Amino acid sequence: MIPLMFPFVFSYDTTPPVADMSHLLVAPAGKNGRIRVENGRFVDDAGPVRLNGMNLTGPANFPSHDEAVRLADRFARFGVNCIRLHYFDADYGTFMLPKEQGIIAHDPATQRRLDPERRDRMDFLVAEFKKRGIYVNVNLHVARDLDARDGVAPGTDWANKGVDQFDTRIIELEKEYARDLLSHVNPYTGMSYLDDPVVALVELNNEDALWRKYRQGHLDAIAEPYASEFRGLWNAWLVRNRGAECVVDGKSAAAGEVPIVGTKDEVPDDLRRDFYRFISYTEHAYWTGMRDYLQNELGLRAPVTGTQLGYTTPHLMAEMDFVDNHEYWCHPTVSEGENWTMENKAMVNERGGCVANLAAVRVAGKPYTVTEYNHPYPGFYGAEGMPMLHAYGAFHGWDGVFGYSYDNRQKTEPDSMVYFFSMTARTDVLAHFPACAALYLRGDVRESTAPFVANLPEDAFLDRLVATNGAKFVQGIGVATDGKVPSSTGLARKTAINVTDQVEKTPPSERGNAPQGQGGVLRAAPKDEIGVELPAPPPPRIVSDTGELVWDNSDPARGVWTVDTPNTKMFSGFPAGRVFDLGGVRLAIGETSIGWATVSLVSHDATGFGEDGRPARILLAATSLSHNDGAKFTDHGENKISCRGADWGHAPVVNEGVPATITLPAPAAHVTCRALDERGAPKADVPVRADEAGRAVLDIGPDYRTIWYEIDVD
Repeated sequence: MIPLMFPFVFSYDTTPPVADMSHLLVAPAGKNGRIRVENGRFVDDAGPVRLNGMNLTGPANFPSHDEAVRLADRFARFGVNCIRLHYFDADYGTFMLPKEQGIIAHDPATQRRLDPERRDRMDFLVAEFKKRGIYVNVNLHVARDLDARDGVAPGTDWANKGVDQFDTRIIELEKEYARDLLSHVNPYTGMSYLDDPVVALVELNNEDALWRKYRQGHLDAIAEPYASEFRGLWNAWLVRNRGAECVVDGKSAAAGEVPIVGTKDEVPDDLRRDFYRFISYTEHAYWTGMRDYLQNELGLRAPVTGTQLGYTTPHLMAEMDFVDNHEYWCHPTVSEGENWTMENKAMVNERGGCVANLAAVRVAGKPYTVTEYNHPYPGFYGAEGMPMLHAYGAFHGWDGVFGYSYDNRQKTEPDSMVYFFSMTARTDVLAHFPACAALYLRGDVRESTAPFVANLPEDAFLDRLVATNGAKFVQGIGVATDGKVPSSTGLARKTAINVTDQVEKTPPSERGNAPQGQGGVLRAAPKDEIGVELPAPPPPRIVSDTGELVWDNSDPARGVWTVDTPNTKMFSGFPAGRVFDLGGVRLAIGETSIGWATVSLVSHDATGFGEDGRPARILLAATSLSHNDGAKFTDHGENKISCRGADWGHAPVVNEGVPATITLPAPAAHVTCRALDERGAPKADVPVRADEAGRAVLDIGPDYRTIWYEIDVD
């Protein structure tokens, strides 16, 4: 089937009232007091808080003042109440985008000076966010790559990753940067970032951990002077914990000669276990030391996390104020320059995919955020990603979900896709943002009523690592139950792992004087049993315990996912001629070029869909294939595609219209429907007919050259 593709890029100028979700935000940010952690959740003075977030990456953090106003307005209308300020500590560019300046001044003598003009732009942007009820999540170390200009020796990995967690000079400069950035008074709010409640969260170090560097093999061949520094810390740890008994191949630890344990080294299990404990011990001192510096010395009042699960252990991140994670479906594989491919698969066919993996590793008793998530372009099925993240985020009670990334450039209003992860021109993704805000912020999807928590104490976790020489760094309920409980259980019920009592905090009396990596003692939690009855393996059709979410892989090649709540209905998957009844709203989706579609209906005022004679304003969005005009896709086999160079296409984004018949539980005489243009203005009336019971039936399709419609029930 050759699709009818038409241009459709959302305008910044207006949003139709039926799609405007700004009423879900509480303005200004901090009106109900600052966000804090209580009983394992984010709260303010009015109660629990959820963060419906997006990322701004690199130069996107520095729009002009006029652009900042329009950008803040757009986020508010989409129901976005938190922006993650990401990767602004260095110049940013990719093989597809030229580098643009970050907040660090271009000074040939140092990387310790912040650029006044870039800072002013960020200050103004944050102030505009605050007015509208939009918080910020400030990322500290992401990409600044310190060098000899500031007394940092060569030989570190990119951005000083890994070594920044034990080298005293780099840690000193990280603290200085945090102080300069956060103690600054924003002239547009009159408050410092330390005190301003608009700062909801702070992340210390993006995707960085000693554990990660060890697993990559980087610690095996660490360069000088860091090799000697790290080996000295390792030997000192051995002396303290094993004393004179620590002898390896006839060499005494006291002599400082025990080598770093590499990923492929053949060493006794007890020495490997000690090395793993040393890694955790060193990381623990860094994470808690940096957090305590921010909160106790600088006076930061926002919750702090370290880095993301998977890069380090859940036991270490359980020591922070909240736990964070990242996940991508079909992340592009880039080998050299533009020589890339990506898998082109629908996650609905994979029994939970990324969202099940995210649910499986949540740490019980801690706020949980997912600050990066995407189904990247040019994959054909990207529209499924945000609805699934928001629906299961609400179902599991996650405290924050963030799409990555809204934009990666300073140009804030593009009309084509310029990078894999940018969403600013992704019509198929943005179309469902109002429904996502309702699912998550409004709480249209109810939280699970039957949680399953499996114990994963640190000692048991290390047992698995030792047994595999550190190769299997897997986490979650599957590991905790020795494979008896699959991650797809998270589609049916709330899941988590319990890692409590795994680390004894560094005594404050030692932390202030001890070098990094030398201030505390790890102790393993007891090897508890799971303590609850194991759930049965999920069937091919998995229904959430609330009955609102269904993930159906009964036909493995044509999966279906639906949301059925009183005020939001959604479908994503391969309809294959089937009719879906979602609590009185019936969907019959026709043929598309890829046999797949995503459809959302959201009742703007939470009054339902016309049941019992109630009025309703409904936004209907229907999307399928969406890409740059002129894009040509190369099939590499095994579901892998690419579109390189000129084949990437150009502006504008073009979209396939979805044919569908929608039946509402309201009398046809009381229903009107209009197709909307890119600005949200009505462009055509859609006829409404009555079925045999008098219910309203409307037919949408490519002829309307739109992807969203407004339905009114009088």
